[in-house]
Amino acid sequence: MLTGTAARQWSTTLDRSFLAVIEAHGLEEQPDARAFGAHVEKAVTDRWEDLCGTWGADALPRPGRRTIYDAGFRTEGEVVGVDFKSKDLADGRYSDGGVCSVGNLLRFYESGATFFITEVGYTLTGRTATFSYVRTAPFHALPAPLYRIENLGTGQVRLNATLQSCWGEIEWDRSLPGFLDLFLGLAEEHYDRVARAAEARATTLARYRASGYRALGRL
Repeated sequence: MLTGTAARQWSTTLDRSFLAVIEAHGLEEQPDARAFGAHVEKAVTDRWEDLCGTWGADALPRPGRRTIYDAGFRTEGEVVGVDFKSKDLADGRYSDGGVCSVGNLLRFYESGATFFITEVGYTLTGRTATFSYVRTAPFHALPAPLYRIENLGTGQVRLNATLQSCWGEIEWDRSLPGFLDLFLGLAEEHYDRVARAAEARATTLARYRASGYRALGRL
């Protein structure tokens, strides 16, 4: 897994390349940040093999539906996956902070690969996007307060803030064991909360049955 100076250098390299592609593409406004993000992703992945060539890396095949990254490459024996996110900086616009499931994230790291998040910040003038920044960072090195797990299926990993807002707090030298110690603690707390909530709901349903189906209460 890439850490330290190597991770920082790749973050810079990816940012420069992605920014050049996005600015040259002249993307128009989409209905929401998710649709715009898909547009950005396509602009980059359509040029993915050429980009990997300029980096001296080997492009990986397009990932399947259950893969947590949008595009990947191999460099000096290291597998790197990149997930693209967009952030509309205008007030009132929705941006999805979802990343992947807890299980898929852990399996990815178990393989020894490195997971990068690329965040594209933009504002809109008419139907034209004006880019404010492109930030790429290794997911395992993000500040602890950024990680959040929500109860969607086996648990959905999300981000509490933008990469731009926490850029100076990224822990580039954090090791995989260091990340897992932090992340597994969050996951265990999440599943404990889920278990307590499920138990409380089961108790509510039992009381509802006992009431003759006349006093459900709050589930």
